[in-house]
Amino acid sequence: MGRIKVAVIGSCASRDNFNHHFVPNYKEFFQCVVSQNQMSMISLMADPLPFDADHVTGDVSDYAKQHFISELEKSVFYNLLINDPDYVILDFYADVFYGARKINQSFITNKVWQFKKINIYQHFEIGEAISFPKNKPSLLKAWTYKKKEQRFMTLWKDSVDQFVSFMREYLPNCKIVINQSRFTNAYFDEEKGEIARITDKLNHQYDLERLNRIWSEMDAYVIEKYKVKSIDFGDKKYLADPNNQWGLFYLHFEKIHYLDFRDRFLKIVFDDLLENQKARKRINSCSVNLIKNATFNLGKKYWTCWQDAFVIHENGTKANSVSFKQEHLKEDTNRQLWSNAVEINADGKSSYTLSFDVRIENRRRVDSKQAIFGIRLYNKPKYIFQEDSVAHYYLTMHQFPIKDREWTRCTFTFMPTEGRFIKVGPYLFRNGSVEWRRIQLEKGNHATSWKPGYREQ
Repeated sequence: MGRIKVAVIGSCASRDNFNHHFVPNYKEFFQCVVSQNQMSMISLMADPLPFDADHVTGDVSDYAKQHFISELEKSVFYNLLINDPDYVILDFYADVFYGARKINQSFITNKVWQFKKINIYQHFEIGEAISFPKNKPSLLKAWTYKKKEQRFMTLWKDSVDQFVSFMREYLPNCKIVINQSRFTNAYFDEEKGEIARITDKLNHQYDLERLNRIWSEMDAYVIEKYKVKSIDFGDKKYLADPNNQWGLFYLHFEKIHYLDFRDRFLKIVFDDLLENQKARKRINSCSVNLIKNATFNLGKKYWTCWQDAFVIHENGTKANSVSFKQEHLKEDTNRQLWSNAVEINADGKSSYTLSFDVRIENRRRVDSKQAIFGIRLYNKPKYIFQEDSVAHYYLTMHQFPIKDREWTRCTFTFMPTEGRFIKVGPYLFRNGSVEWRRIQLEKGNHATSWKPGYREQ
């Protein structure tokens, strides 16, 4: 049996269990194939938010930028579908500590203090926060706090129900596990030689007991309604570690916490194996289009390197087309468009299939290398240029039975062995008049019928 494939949607209390600094031998048992940082369930199940992918800037780390992009794209769904994990571990820290923020007609996790430093944040209409106040309420505010709590929980429960429905429909072999970690307010102060309070050290007024009570209600809702398993630490309490590599915080625990998590999770895995000796059916293909805005109905949203020579043609159907026309050039100009970055599993065993319709006005006028489409693999999602890629392919018109002025469906299957992210898109080195539509990327070794991206019309 190979290693257990795990997806994590949660805080560092969950994700750090698959980090060798905290659990040195975790790779002997587990392969962490998806790791989504601090995303509210309300944001997770809200509608994707189109954005211009070119030039995402801001005075934050690349990790923070990618986190914000994942909040807009809701790309964790694609990551789950591609990697087909055995287990998905959830914790609800982001819901309890941050809550959600209305943005346009959707939601993101309410980490506004960070996201507002990113330039594209300013392009959205930012609405109210739906979250739990962290401080202890006064008698005058107790009723207001209760109303906010009820409002949040109504929206949160609906989001959880949608998520479980998604998992059962698309990933029926993947089991949900709830991590029941809780905030701690205690750490060992080495200078004083005694147990101290984190709130005093960080000068916070947080009512952690109340937040832990809300967190327990969330866990109980999912565990009891859907009969999922959980990593329950019982009455065992853990100190925070002031020497934790992420700093002193209410969920940055001493090392024993992560080792206990490992052992409890392994017990869940072993119990499941004992209960089910039959071979599990694997999902061999993911019949979901992984390309955002493959219809071009949202204009330039989700596409990068857009140049004026590329023109969108609205045809009144579910799939608009995009064309490019260039004549009389003597040198290559490398006209190109690139899709959203899709995180993949480049293990040399997983196949991916690209398909698209193409129409060429005159094949003889497509010169230079006769390429009509490009594929690039990167180690980081922000990269675009070929020089930054770890692998690339150019599909030429001679690979397909193309006739002048006729739409032709082209398919190409490949099995990547390097790179973490893939981008695809129309490409012309020099001259030609070419039109593309119905672009699709999916997991599997064959093309299925074209459809828009997941949760897109």
